[in-house]
Amino acid sequence: MFCWEGPSYTRPWKTYSLVITADCDLERKKTRGIISYIPALITEDYIWHFWKDSKFESTIEKTIKKFVKKINSILMEKEKIRTEISELAAISWLERVGIDQLIDELNIADNGQRLSLKALTQSVLELRELSTKMEPDINLLRKCYPLKNAKATSETDSELALEFQSSVSSLPGDVFHIPHVESEPDDGIFLMLRHISQCNISDIALKPSDLQSGEAKARRVGRIAAPYKFAIMQNLARVFTDIGLPNSYQDRCKSTSTRFFERIA
Repeated sequence: MFCWEGPSYTRPWKTYSLVITADCDLERKKTRGIISYIPALITEDYIWHFWKDSKFESTIEKTIKKFVKKINSILMEKEKIRTEISELAAISWLERVGIDQLIDELNIADNGQRLSLKALTQSVLELRELSTKMEPDINLLRKCYPLKNAKATSETDSELALEFQSSVSSLPGDVFHIPHVESEPDDGIFLMLRHISQCNISDIALKPSDLQSGEAKARRVGRIAAPYKFAIMQNLARVFTDIGLPNSYQDRCKSTSTRFFERIA
């Protein structure tokens, strides 16, 4: 296991990584100094880039539809229009003028209606930001969680943690969680098994002087215990076994002997 250092440490894909090139291949110099590794995401990046989208997708869709329906209802009542505006037009309008001006342009006088629409539009903007923001923002995630879970209480962090923990307990086959890396953050890392990369073995410092010389780009942080290493390799094998081959390949394999003897006849 190694950790990228200095300018080479770039989130989300170059934080921690696990070498999967066999020790015997390195010893016999079979790879000519090139090693293969699996990148790992720190927990914050995994939550932001891989977990939240699937959890909030339906909430975002429902909230935007509710907003567009509300806008069209007001327009039809006040402007007597017959053709509804599209979702894209409604969102563009909101993002262009902001919440307060949108409400003013809709000529809503009733204070209760204004407050109701303001709360709805605020939710739309927050959820839109959640889905489009590239940099992780866990505070924004916390803020949006009650919009997803109507039963959420003041204990948002606990409820959010429980839902995430449930997902960690049943990860997809191409993700492997290492809950703790010695001397590193306690919240662990997530190995992304489909994303195999390569680097020069000289990029990884084996002793402090290697980093001080400026040649190395990463430092070794430890080894994975045997049971976990075997489990990772098994999962890795399943990932690429599951990809399968096209039917045409299987058909040609079945007819190999026939084609051979036909050719030499």
